[in-house]
Amino acid sequence: MGVLFAPPPDLGDGIYEHVLPRHSWNAAHGASNWLLINLQHYSDHHYKPDSLYPLLQTYLPKEALQLAFGYLIMAMMMLLWQFRWFLNPKVQRWREMYYPEIAD
Repeated sequence: MGVLFAPPPDLGDGIYEHVLPRHSWNAAHGASNWLLINLQHYSDHHYKPDSLYPLLQTYLPKEALQLAFGYLIMAMMMLLWQFRWFLNPKVQRWREMYYPEIAD
């Protein structure tokens, strides 16, 4: 069974990989961003936490994970336990692309 989130790999000696845009989900959907004040900048906020909000940018799907639907629909899927079958394949592709050495 796959996992929804895996911590950044341990580089040895207790050193972990620096947070990158690919470590956060983004949701560049109109309704979500209107209701949640442009939450599509989520990856950049974690990547550059000291940046001013207007300077944060949105990343392309090849640079950061993207939710297929807005936060409201994804929250309903989570409440109905439908998110695993939907998101796990995306997480597995992400892990194969960035961390092929990690196995379940």
